[in-house]
Amino acid sequence: MNSTHLIFTALIVTAVLVSGCMGGGQTTSTQTPATTPKQGSGPVRLTIGANTDIGRYLADSKGMALYVFKRDSPGKSNCYGECAQNWPPLQATGEVSAAAGIPGAFTVVERTDGTKQVAYNNMPLYYYVGDKTAGDINGNGVGDVWSIASIEAVSIKPTTTT
Repeated sequence: MNSTHLIFTALIVTAVLVSGCMGGGQTTSTQTPATTPKQGSGPVRLTIGANTDIGRYLADSKGMALYVFKRDSPGKSNCYGECAQNWPPLQATGEVSAAAGIPGAFTVVERTDGTKQVAYNNMPLYYYVGDKTAGDINGNGVGDVWSIASIEAVSIKPTTTT
């Protein structure tokens, strides 16, 4: 091989490597992480997660954090379409139970698509696709409208519009 051919080959290899890092191989924020439970049939068990900065919060049985959307109203979800792709609702496909020590009440609300969603103190609960493992709380504070479902303050209030 001559030096021109080697340089050309090196440029092609570099271009392929760079394009692989920039596109196709990346995960977008709209994909559900592998650790988020699949919404199948069966009971929903809620547990307590803890973080030194924010205290105790609701988590599912695998330790994945749960969130509330401040634009929801009591008993009603306002997160659909792209919102629900990034913030999958915690679906109620069976009995809902909670670990001892969780204050407040759990209910089930009906979404406009007919699915059932678990609610805490009447506020619908969601996962965040940016959380990859148990204990992640990457969705807390996103857009100033998403917050961890804290059990430190039992009363979670939606934002009001005027």
